[in-house]
Amino acid sequence: MKIAAVGDSIFTSGFALIGAESFEIKNEEELNQILKKLIESSNYAVI
Repeated sequence: MKIAAVGDSIFTSGFALIGAESFEIKNEEELNQILKKLIESSNYAVI
């Protein structure tokens, strides 16, 4: 299982340093799409 960090570049950079896979978003619509994709994939223990 993996850890996913979703947010702006500053937020995700910190988590990337500890090994989390980062997903940078620019707007609310993109956030919804990424969260749906991550939840459906079942590869991530923590989002």
